Amino acid sequence: MKDAAGVTRLTMGMDEAGVFRFAAADKTGDVRLSMDSNGNLTLTGALATGYSGSPRVTVDGAGIRSYAAGGQLNGLYVDPSDSTGALRLYCNGVNSFTANYAVVGGNSMLGLFANGSPMLQNLNGESVMNGMWQYCNSRTPGAQSEVATQRNVDNLQSYLEGLVGDLQTQINGMA
Repeated sequence: MKDAAGVTRLTMGMDEAGVFRFAAADKTGDVRLSMDSNGNLTLTGALATGYSGSPRVTVDGAGIRSYAAGGQLNGLYVDPSDSTGALRLYCNGVNSFTANYAVVGGNSMLGLFANGSPMLQNLNGESVMNGMWQYCNSRTPGAQSEVATQRNVDNLQSYLEGLVGDLQTQINGMA
């Protein structure tokens, strides 16, 4: 199917070799959406789940970004050009959590940050927990919290080191 300028904008069906083709092109003829005979889709350009002014997620060459209706970042944010491989979570425009990975002096380092402050840093398998960790042994809102015991901290550190390992594996898989 061609537009008024003679540019092929849509190709659909079997080609001369008997291979199924589906392709949609922009006004210059560059294919932006295609599907092969196995049903695999390829999209170049941007994918958005809604329009500006509505809650949406966009995926493009600049990464993955989630927005609230007011336009502020709200949810997942990943920028592939970020040298730390950061995965960020936003709440109403505020970066509330970041997990990043970097190689510093030949050593791999993973950091977890809450509201910009370091929570946990792991350098070549050695973890450092920052700040005062508190826990509440109840799901009841307003229940009394207390400072964690060393055993609690050790258990949490063990759990977080496992999480760090899982995150490093996933981040390395994206590289």
